[in-house]
Amino acid sequence: MSNSLDDWKHWRDDRVVAARAPHGPLALTGTHWLADLRGGIPGVPGRWSSRAVAWC
Repeated sequence: MSNSLDDWKHWRDDRVVAARAPHGPLALTGTHWLADLRGGIPGVPGRWSSRAVAWC
């Protein structure tokens, strides 16, 4: 019979492997300079800016 601590350690180890996977939640999707993105990032909705903008 396993105890709760062993179960948690097993879950955590599996979670770390999954998170670090090439398409996991920690995968880098892109590095972009905002100054070069006046037209936006292809496939990403919204507009990006490196300066503060007041929204009404």
